[in-house]
Amino acid sequence: MVSPRFAVGTPQRLGANCGRIIARSDTTPDKRVSATFSVTIRPSELSDKDTVERLAHTVAMLHPTAEVGAVKLPCGVAVLVTEDREVPEGVTLLATPRPASTVRQCHAIVPIPDRTAIADFSICTEDTEQWDDYVTLLATITFT
Repeated sequence: MVSPRFAVGTPQRLGANCGRIIARSDTTPDKRVSATFSVTIRPSELSDKDTVERLAHTVAMLHPTAEVGAVKLPCGVAVLVTEDREVPEGVTLLATPRPASTVRQCHAIVPIPDRTAIADFSICTEDTEQWDDYVTLLATITFT
C-alpha cells in the first residue's frame, strides 16, 4: 500500500505534476470514469534541430507496440506517443481482486527551446470509451 504523501510527494520531487479527473460517463451515466494527467520536466541530452526526430526514433525502438509520430504545436514540433498496456490481475486498496485490464496512455513530448530539457504532457486511463474526450483535454493543455 502506498501512502498518499508518498504517492503525491515522490512524483513532485521528480519534477512531475499530476492531476486526476473523475466524471460521469456520457455513454453510461451511472458509471464513473477517471483519467490521470501529468506534466513532467526532464533533462535531455538533445538540444539541436534533430531532437524531435531522434527522440521519436528512440521511443519507437523502446516501445515497439506504441504509435509514435510528430505533431505541430504553437511552441514547436512534439513527439506524440500512444500505447495500450495490459495490466495483469491485481488487488484494489480494499484487497479485493481486480481483473486484468488495458490502460491507454498518450504522451506529447515537447522539447523546450534553448534548454536541454523536455516537457512530457501525458494522460492515461482504463476508460477507453471516453478516449476522444481525454485526448481533446490533453490537446487543449498542450496548445496553451
